[in-house]
Amino acid sequence: MVKKKKPPKNTDNSWKEYLELLRQWIHTFESLQRINTELQIKYLELMGKALSDSKNINMISQLVENWQKLTSQFWQEQLMYKR
Repeated sequence: MVKKKKPPKNTDNSWKEYLELLRQWIHTFESLQRINTELQIKYLELMGKALSDSKNINMISQLVENWQKLTSQFWQEQLMYKR
């Protein structure tokens, strides 16, 4: 009968750290999914209101302009952060 060797304690600690980081990653990913869904719902609500009335053409233009500015700003910040 072959006895199983216990893994070194260092491996146990590494495994625990890995699992904790994985749990944190899953939590963050799920949060991003929820926020993304909420963002899409709000965007669709605003666009629906804007498109329902031809007087809201300025609102549509403002939404598109704001969206472009925010996404551009976000990606610029991401690029600066990575440097």
